[in-house]
Amino acid sequence: MDVSQIQAEMMKRQTGPLKEFVLNQQEAYEIKIRDQVFRRPGDPPSEEVVEKLKSEKNKADNGASEENDRHMKQEL
Repeated sequence: MDVSQIQAEMMKRQTGPLKEFVLNQQEAYEIKIRDQVFRRPGDPPSEEVVEKLKSEKNKADNGASEENDRHMKQEL
C-alpha cells in the first residue's frame, strides 16, 4: 500500500456502497475490490492515462531541450 491506497475490510459481498462512495469522490480514479477494478464509465484504465501523461511530458521536455539548443546556437 502507498499514500494513494486505502484498505477496507468488507462484510461478505456488500461492495456496492463502498464502490459508489469512492467513485463519487473527485480525487478517486479507480477502485480495486478483490480482483476487479472499477472506474467511472468511459474512463480509460489508469495505466493508459499514466502512459499518455509520460508521453506528453517527454514531448514537452524534448521541445524545451530543442529550444534551449537553438538559443545557445544563436548566442554563439
